[in-house]
Amino acid sequence: MKNITLMAALIAAGSMSVEAQTISSSWVPTPGSSHTYNYTETRNSVGFGSAGSGQNWNFAAATSDSMYVETVVNPSAAVGSSNFPNATSATTISQDGIEGANYFETSASAHRQLGFFASGSGLEVSMIYSNPADILRFPVGLGQSFIDGFASDINIGFTYQRNGSVAVDVDGSGTLTTAVGTFNNVLRVRTIETYQLVGLPPSPGSSTSGTITSYNFISPNHAGIILYSYTINNDGITADTSIAFGDPLVIGIAPRQALNELNVYPNPANQEINVTATNNIASVEVIDIQGRVVAIQAVTKNQSIVTIPAANLSNGIYMVRATSNEGTNSVRRITIAH
Repeated sequence: MKNITLMAALIAAGSMSVEAQTISSSWVPTPGSSHTYNYTETRNSVGFGSAGSGQNWNFAAATSDSMYVETVVNPSAAVGSSNFPNATSATTISQDGIEGANYFETSASAHRQLGFFASGSGLEVSMIYSNPADILRFPVGLGQSFIDGFASDINIGFTYQRNGSVAVDVDGSGTLTTAVGTFNNVLRVRTIETYQLVGLPPSPGSSTSGTITSYNFISPNHAGIILYSYTINNDGITADTSIAFGDPLVIGIAPRQALNELNVYPNPANQEINVTATNNIASVEVIDIQGRVVAIQAVTKNQSIVTIPAANLSNGIYMVRATSNEGTNSVRRITIAH
């Protein structure tokens, strides 16, 4: 996976009936939950479906270039937390030696991003909002729209400003299909972020203004975003169009306690992968970066230690997903190196 995956994810973050109900602040993932996302850079125009009620959005053909795990933690547990004293939660991503965190403030009336911080592999980047914009205003319902301004400082070894506004429009409701499942009771939230860069040193190809058009698909039945897509346009040139969709087996249901109880070793692994847990394991799967299950290990009843043969796996990065007898899913990343 490339560092751009983590950076894009940081910058962009920002099923019972046909029609979606309203969504309250309880939708926001709480510390302890973990989401696995399949990510692809499409590099071309992507159709995001139609607006209005009763829609059937189908993204089942979307492929996966890579995967990343986003974990929600208490702000004090995330990198760079001292820069965000008002944060109520943080989502963390670890990739290629870089630790990144998005910081959020949630109240009964709104959900807003306070900024992000990333460091590692000789890199330190931060974006801190002096005036954060609302991402969602509760209750979220079909037809809702608002515009909110923002101002922020970005530091990448030097500091410049990124200011602008977001126009949020909850423009559709219906059913969403992805490569990993079908979700009912979904709202589509379209956000158009218009920004200006102030104080950026001139250089060939540098951008001074742009827009990010994103679509977030959310449901009161699932904490967190089920699918998001975005297009970045810098100075009239489309720079990136990407899409990411969550795994319904882990959205909002992987408690931090279960993750802490799961241990996968050695890492990197060569001939075998050992999986241990304090509670009993019901099944273990190994998933490649394309999102394909490449190995399934049979588990004996009441077994808390599982060994998976790895000699036939190609070198690379994989996700090991273990399911407990209680139905909880825990995910760990592992590298195979022969």
